[in-house]
Amino acid sequence: YITSRKRLILLQDDGVILHRDAKDYLSKPSQRLRDIISKLSKDKLNSIYILSSREKKLLESWWSNSNIGLVAENGAFILYYG
Repeated sequence: YITSRKRLILLQDDGVILHRDAKDYLSKPSQRLRDIISKLSKDKLNSIYILSSREKKLLESWWSNSNIGLVAENGAFILYYG
């Protein structure tokens, strides 16, 4: 990690970085998770993408102020990093 020139970090939100429950489809990322991803995204060597089956609008509402890429609706929409 330390000696890498570039890093691609892919995070799956459905039940991995966010708890996923059929009754709780709109469960939001915690502030702790947002802080961790924000800190990682500030490193210019890191390119971060969140992969999800969730809707594009929902992901954008959560992550629009972050410098990360989003892959929504199982790849139907890709919002590129930067």
